[in-house]
Amino acid sequence: MKTTNLPPITKQQTQTINHLYKFRYITIKQFQQLFNHKTHFRIQEWLNDLRDKKYIERIKDPKDITNPSVYCLAQRARHILKQDETVNQSFLKWLYKEKDNLEPFINHHLFVLDAYLYFLKNSDKNAGITFFNEHELRDYDYFPLHKPDAYIAITENGKTQRYFLESFDDTDPHWLPIQKIRDYIDYSKEGTWQANTENTPFPSILFIVPN
Repeated sequence: MKTTNLPPITKQQTQTINHLYKFRYITIKQFQQLFNHKTHFRIQEWLNDLRDKKYIERIKDPKDITNPSVYCLAQRARHILKQDETVNQSFLKWLYKEKDNLEPFINHHLFVLDAYLYFLKNSDKNAGITFFNEHELRDYDYFPLHKPDAYIAITENGKTQRYFLESFDDTDPHWLPIQKIRDYIDYSKEGTWQANTENTPFPSILFIVPN
């Protein structure tokens, strides 16, 4: 389908699609924080319109009135995203499966977004924040083979702090954090990061565990 034949969307709705590409799953409350809106009503209008135009999907159990609705991309969104050269084109092939992923997988991505919002809230308002999710790192072959949940760089007062973020769920095996530590030690010793980043300091490693 040509872009000119697609249902029209606003600049804010395009940004909504971009957010969903980056974080994959977002609740209305998280959207409210991303857009810095005091109320969610306007955002809800954007989301409803995008759903009607089949750019996004809403994931919700009709019987569950306690958990918020979660939104993800629908297949039609690929026609918008493929115009962006920074988008991982291979990722777009699987958009039709986004709504069918299991709840632990979805919750994991929601939690990574919460981590981003934490950095956003607790950094200086003039700070520059770079946040790449796991699927955005796939084309960077000098990052660890098993990509972190996120790579974060925060620049404040001319100084940049870099982090690899690993989030663990209560369903993960108990040995996984230990194995991750060993993997990062091996990766650091290889010198791959230093060789490809003009010897910038090796990122700090942030582990987020359930308890």
